[in-house]
Amino acid sequence: QFGSEHSPLEVNVNNDSMIGCILPEAFGRLNPTMVRLTNYDNFWSNAVQFYYEDVETVDSILPPLSSLEGTMVTVQGSNFASSDRLSCRFDYEVVPALWINATTIKCEAPAVEA
Repeated sequence: QFGSEHSPLEVNVNNDSMIGCILPEAFGRLNPTMVRLTNYDNFWSNAVQFYYEDVETVDSILPPLSSLEGTMVTVQGSNFASSDRLSCRFDYEVVPALWINATTIKCEAPAVEA
């Protein structure tokens, strides 16, 4: 059950301790919403909070090319969430990102191996 929605959801049982279901579209903008398991008869689990986040998109990266370590790279797009785990990946190296707003983040380019 998502929030006050009483419509049954299709549930996939992954294993003895994990299930999955598809979030009802109507709940895409309600944060947080409460989620619990029920058979709508005699079983109601404790409710837990669920947060929905839109998928991030990247529209541009500036500058698109640099060979200088420490170059500040600006990533523009949409739905960037402010988080202490926000990061940019350059090949195999992950560096912290600075959240500017929901459409802009900045990252410092790491050293490039010659």
